[in-house]
Amino acid sequence: MTLQELFAKHGVESAELQAEVQGLLTTAESKKTDGIPMSRFSEKVQECNTLRADKVELESKITTLESSRTETTEEITRLKGIETKFNEYQTKSDSEVVENWKTKAKVFDLKDTNPNHERITKLKESFAFDEELTIEQTRKNLETYAIMETAGAFKDVKVEVIDGERFRSEHQEEPKNAFETFLSD
Repeated sequence: MTLQELFAKHGVESAELQAEVQGLLTTAESKKTDGIPMSRFSEKVQECNTLRADKVELESKITTLESSRTETTEEITRLKGIETKFNEYQTKSDSEVVENWKTKAKVFDLKDTNPNHERITKLKESFAFDEELTIEQTRKNLETYAIMETAGAFKDVKVEVIDGERFRSEHQEEPKNAFETFLSD
């Protein structure tokens, strides 16, 4: 039963009296010491409802992020495998380049008595012969060598046996396997 209905039941028609009683009740409700005012209670209920909704939203985001993290971890693992394979391939490729250069560089080890010694010595100045060549220097040496070979710079050069080791010139075919190496020696 509302306050208006109560006044009507007892025949109170004074609007002033009704407003005064309503104001006193409102004041009394706000000054209660045994509880909280209704307006404050309503605020707290609204805050709790908002926090519950936020909690549900955050839990949903956490679930999404955890699945995303799992996918990302799997992708990182896959990429690390690819990186490992690439590094192995790069190392193998680099060692093949170095071995190829070592084979081709033997053409520059001529005896002083070789008729091509002076010409090859001049060509040797176009190449890097450090103890530790970088892979870039080695590749550049091979490119320069290929250009000079195409131009015929090494055409008449026969690689000699120096210190008992047999060297091949570039126009000779390399043995394909250990058996052919054995037969060719």
